[in-house]
Amino acid sequence: MTLLFVASATVGAQEPPDTALFISTAPIRAEVMLDGTPIGTTPLLVRAIEPGEHQLTFIKPGHLRRNETVEIGPSEVVQFSATLEPNVFVGAFAATETVVAGTTYSRQDARLVLPAGTYEFSQSGVSLSLDPVYPNESALRALRVATPVVIIAAVIATIEDLLVQDSARSYFTSFLPSPATFAALTAAAASSGFLIALNRDKDRYEAETVIRELETTLTDAEAERYYLDGDRALEAGNLGTALTNYTRVVVDGGDSEYVPLALYKTARLYSISGGANLALQLFQLLVRDYPIPETYDRALKSISDICLGNGLYDDALTSLESMVFVDDLYDPADIRADIEAIRNTQAGEGSSGEDSE
Repeated sequence: MTLLFVASATVGAQEPPDTALFISTAPIRAEVMLDGTPIGTTPLLVRAIEPGEHQLTFIKPGHLRRNETVEIGPSEVVQFSATLEPNVFVGAFAATETVVAGTTYSRQDARLVLPAGTYEFSQSGVSLSLDPVYPNESALRALRVATPVVIIAAVIATIEDLLVQDSARSYFTSFLPSPATFAALTAAAASSGFLIALNRDKDRYEAETVIRELETTLTDAEAERYYLDGDRALEAGNLGTALTNYTRVVVDGGDSEYVPLALYKTARLYSISGGANLALQLFQLLVRDYPIPETYDRALKSISDICLGNGLYDDALTSLESMVFVDDLYDPADIRADIEAIRNTQAGEGSSGEDSE
């Protein structure tokens, strides 16, 4: 978990900025509950949150539930990041036919999401079989052997009690089982009870062991590799190769934490290569659906620049006024100056229009 407090600068002359909380997870798209109330999926930006201590709960299928506490001071922009621990893993199987827990996957390079646990593999020709192993399987197998033996011993002891009368026993105790028979019956009952309980627990385990195909083309490791390859291509000046790698992460990266970063760099490449309209849409998508501290202010500034170039002054102002200054790249004083300049330009064009009439 990473928790970073960033004291935000004052944007207005008198009023301090509202408290804000950036919430991100690796992987992304985890459900978030703030003080017990669902607020969406990561990454998230919570504006105007009350200062003080808050409880965060992260829920994502295939990962352990996580609870955290965050302390927020007045007029602070807080960056909170959590890494979720998976309870599944991705297995890639290159067999022509893969049979997992009775389900057949008839294509090569099948990528399956498997719950954490122990599995048994067996190969038969071109078919690979994979079966989950119940954690208490060894105890269950031992009980399956021992329970019939104990029951037989109890039955034999009971028969002996009925057929063989001990003259030393009183009339009242002669109807009760002998200590040996009582011990055998108790052992048989306990063994049978444990066997039934373990069989039921195994049925529950198998029902909860849900195996599914990987929904995305790229694993987390592959998404990271494509992103870093894009960075290397960008540093070398190969913009086309960089764009190809970043786009692959955006399209096929699924819940990888590199998706928002790749989306920002994709938008930047389009903006400098003449695709301003597409870049604008990507920046807007980034701000709306992927608000992370690394790119939030930068995307808003880029939106403002594109809108300003298109004469959309109100949209440019809205973007600048939405900045939270979590990024040290921007000085609040410079942004205030930009806002004033846009307003003056807007007012000047309005006056020119009136004079021409």
